[in-house]
Amino acid sequence: MTEKKPTDIQRPGRSFNLAATIRAAKAASLLVKHGYDAKIVTAAVLHNTAKDRSDFQAIRKNFGAHVMSLIAEATDPEELENSAHHSAGGRPLVIAVKTAMLDELLSASQHSQPRSQIIERFRRAKKIVDNCRAMDPELEKEFDSLYKAGQKKLRFE
Repeated sequence: MTEKKPTDIQRPGRSFNLAATIRAAKAASLLVKHGYDAKIVTAAVLHNTAKDRSDFQAIRKNFGAHVMSLIAEATDPEELENSAHHSAGGRPLVIAVKTAMLDELLSASQHSQPRSQIIERFRRAKKIVDNCRAMDPELEKEFDSLYKAGQKKLRFE
């Protein structure tokens, strides 16, 4: 019998990823710390739940169109690549999500990914965050601090 990882819990019809939930909570916590409103914080908590159109419809029904659009900005790969065009709520959400991701990568004692892939995730996060700057210098400093710590730990420029 194979042992299930505590980070992946299977539920009927869905799987629950504890690491993703913790990352979402960290992103939400950052946004609360920096004084963002409940809709942006809610979007941070829910951003990993939206996987398809029906999820977005459920989010819209239960939390409103604004929360749904913020989540779309933080999860759609095309939106992330064009993050300079994010809304005033979307930019800090993306920065908080990427900051939480770097924190998770730095905190892990072991990685299932090769070092080169982790470095690429750091670099891609920086590119996305760099396109979202000029909204909240203090939130950006938190990202920058973790990015620099990752450069030092993983030894890359």
